[in-house]
Amino acid sequence: MYNTPFISSNINFEAEPNGICFDNNYCLTSERNTAILSELIPIYPNQTQITRELKDTSYFINYVLKTGDYSLAKERKYKISHIAECISQIISFGNCQNNCCVYISIYHKNAFVFVKRISDPIFSNVFKFSTAEDFLYHIQSVFEALNLNNSNDKIFVLGSIDTESQIVRLLKIYFLNVAVEHNFNFSGEYSV
Repeated sequence: MYNTPFISSNINFEAEPNGICFDNNYCLTSERNTAILSELIPIYPNQTQITRELKDTSYFINYVLKTGDYSLAKERKYKISHIAECISQIISFGNCQNNCCVYISIYHKNAFVFVKRISDPIFSNVFKFSTAEDFLYHIQSVFEALNLNNSNDKIFVLGSIDTESQIVRLLKIYFLNVAVEHNFNFSGEYSV
């Protein structure tokens, strides 16, 4: 089982044919094969597996939902998607040509962090946070683990966040290049 939050464009799926899991509910694979996910992570009887091809890539996103949530969404004709299905939309925000860019999508008390260096993705993770300080700790950990530069590398904060929030204020204290798009809406939703 692969249990790392890092992804890279240098993934050799021929040598590592299964895939990469970022947590116990989310994997990236090179082929549409529902058996792969169950080999990589435990799927419990109260969970439903969803597999979809990521737009404009050769990868498949595989994730699980609680069966009750999935059934309710299907019954009510809700549209759902995993945040990772919106990566191309997320990284289209801002100008990231010559350095590292950290894209952070916030929804309630959850954050999706995606880091790319020039055009290569180097990190992806989802985390929950309870306070602005907790959020800052996670972002500082990413910068430290990837040896990013607080002064030069850019942070783009997207989603349900106010430009004057405590999170944004803390980010602007510790990082020099912070841009906020608080009205960013995703269009990557799929019917179940």
